Amino acid sequence: MNLEIIRFDDVSVHYGRVCALENICAEVHCGSMTAVVGPNGAGKSTLLRATLGWHGLSSGRILIGDDHIQHHHPRLSYVPQKIHVDWDFPTTVRAVAEQGRFASIGGFRGFGAEDHQFVDSALREMGLTELAGRQIGELSGGQQQRVFLARAIAQGGDIFLLDEPFEGVDASVIRHLVELFQSWKHQHRTIFAAVHDLRLAREAFSHALLLSRRLVAFGRVEDVLTAENIRQAYGEDVPLSAETFLG
Repeated sequence: MNLEIIRFDDVSVHYGRVCALENICAEVHCGSMTAVVGPNGAGKSTLLRATLGWHGLSSGRILIGDDHIQHHHPRLSYVPQKIHVDWDFPTTVRAVAEQGRFASIGGFRGFGAEDHQFVDSALREMGLTELAGRQIGELSGGQQQRVFLARAIAQGGDIFLLDEPFEGVDASVIRHLVELFQSWKHQHRTIFAAVHDLRLAREAFSHALLLSRRLVAFGRVEDVLTAENIRQAYGEDVPLSAETFLG
C-alpha cells in the first residue's frame, strides 16, 4: 500500500487583498480518491492550482511526504474544466495527448520512442486509438473528456488533479468515469478532484475535503458530508445535490 501523504500545511492563497484560501490543513493519502467540494468561490480550483504551483502561497506549504511539491511535478497530472478549453482550436486527439509529454521533453530534445509509447498507451487506455486523427471539436462530450484524461496519463504521473471532471457530460459518461477513477485507485493512482455534485461525491469518492475558503471538514466522505457541515459551508445556498443528506 502507498503510504505517502500530500500535506497541506497551513496553506493560504490571496489574489491581491482578496483571500481565496485561508489556513488549509489536511493530509491526503496517495492512492486515495478525494473529492474537493464546496460552494462557488470556495477555493476548489484555487487549491488544485496551488498544488500544481500555479498560484503562489501567501503562507504555508504543500508537501508530498517531507518534500516540497515542486520536487514532484512530474508526478502531477492536471485535467482542466471543459469550459476552459478552446474546442474550436484545430488540433487532433493525438496532438493533445502528446502535450502530456512536453514537461518531460523540455526544450532540448524531440519526441523519442518512449514518448510515443506513453502516448500510444494513454490513447489505448482511454479507448481513443481509432480517433487519434480526429479534430477535438468533432468529438462528443465524453470523448472530449477522455482526450484530456489521455493527456494526463501520457505525462506518466500518478497523482491526478481533476477540475470538475463530470461537468458537461451525460449520466452514462459519468458512470464510465467513476468506474475508471475507481480502477485507477486500485492501481495506486491518486485522484484529487474538484466536484460540484455532492451526491456524486458521496457515492463515488472515499474521502472529501469541504471548503468555504477555510477548511470546513476533511476525512471519510460520510463523515464530511453531514447536514451540519454542509449547512456550515453553504449557508442558505444549499445545493439540490445535498438534499439526500439533509433529510
